[in-house]
Amino acid sequence: MKAKPIKIFHSYPSWMLSGVCSWSMKMLDRLDSQEFDQKILITGQPDTSGKYHLPPKDLPSINLQTPLKASPRLYRKTLHSFLAREAPCVFLPNFDFDAASLSGLLPKNVAICAGIRSDDPVYYRYAKTFGRYWDSAVAVSRHLYDTFGSCYPSLRDRLHYIPNGVEVSAAPSQVEKNPARIVYCNRIVEEQKRVFDVLAVANHLRDKNISFEIDVLGSGPDEKRFEAQIVEQGLERFVRFKGQQTHAETLNALKSASYFILPSEYEGMPNSLLEAMAASAIPFTYDIPSGIPEIIEHGVNGYIFPVGSTAELARKLGEHLIHPEMHQFLAKKAKAKIERFFSIEAMVEAYSSHFRSLGVMAKRSQCAQRDGRCRLLEKNSILKRVKRKLDQRLH
Repeated sequence: MKAKPIKIFHSYPSWMLSGVCSWSMKMLDRLDSQEFDQKILITGQPDTSGKYHLPPKDLPSINLQTPLKASPRLYRKTLHSFLAREAPCVFLPNFDFDAASLSGLLPKNVAICAGIRSDDPVYYRYAKTFGRYWDSAVAVSRHLYDTFGSCYPSLRDRLHYIPNGVEVSAAPSQVEKNPARIVYCNRIVEEQKRVFDVLAVANHLRDKNISFEIDVLGSGPDEKRFEAQIVEQGLERFVRFKGQQTHAETLNALKSASYFILPSEYEGMPNSLLEAMAASAIPFTYDIPSGIPEIIEHGVNGYIFPVGSTAELARKLGEHLIHPEMHQFLAKKAKAKIERFFSIEAMVEAYSSHFRSLGVMAKRSQCAQRDGRCRLLEKNSILKRVKRKLDQRLH
């Protein structure tokens, strides 16, 4: 008798343009549907207009349709009932930290697979609060694997390292490259992503009378302020804010660009960076411990600068814009790095094996011990919120 597919639920409070959502899309597209029954699970509440941000219609998804003013207790009860009813299954909380609060309440035939996807302090609180209930945790960079293993020794035997992977086409792109085009595609937020550094770079390039254009893709809490600053700083001719894009539109933007800018002050294994390099866009990033050192060799397949050094980054970027013949060598090296070490095929093979093991664990009700307690993730400190408000006023 043929075995039933392993149920896997990718949980999100809402859908957005992000590396994690992109990863889930790849898993749904690439994992064998005969062996794995995967769905996106939207657990969050609608926005103030009563609407949910949902995944594309071609992705198998379930919306729990939590009412706008539902109490936390009703929210947790709805999600718990759903997962218990669908068990045995594998539950991937991703960055759905409210959903993760149920970890201690879930039955032992629901395997929990946590993703350690960033050096963001929230992931350390995530592991500290819920790690005892996880059946596995996957770190996307070697730095995260080593650091979390050191910080949480009890997690070591359940911690795994699987780097992100992307598609690399052997055929030349049908999209023509623009030698003056730079792309930023990420969340539009100053905290972590330092999105306003993009405007600082643009100002440096404009002041040197260099021809360029920057396409900014994404959405986030600072997008209105970002758009206003484009106008206020007189950068409308140089910086084009395109907002939220589909994954296909994002890939086309990367294929048309010659350069990619990622000014984050911490990351995990940036999916957008891998996709940019696979599309032969030369990356310009900051020197951060997670992900970047594994991917970029300064001056060989991209460039790395101290965090916040927009003038230095712009100076090197300007050299390339003035001398476009410099592009070809680094672009080839960038694509070759992804092709050799970060292929989607290797990632899919690793996750297939991992999910099989978790599926067996769930089927046998051998998942991690659950203590029947609901634990809440510690929120950002008041000091951090005050700092963010001050930063907004300064801009």
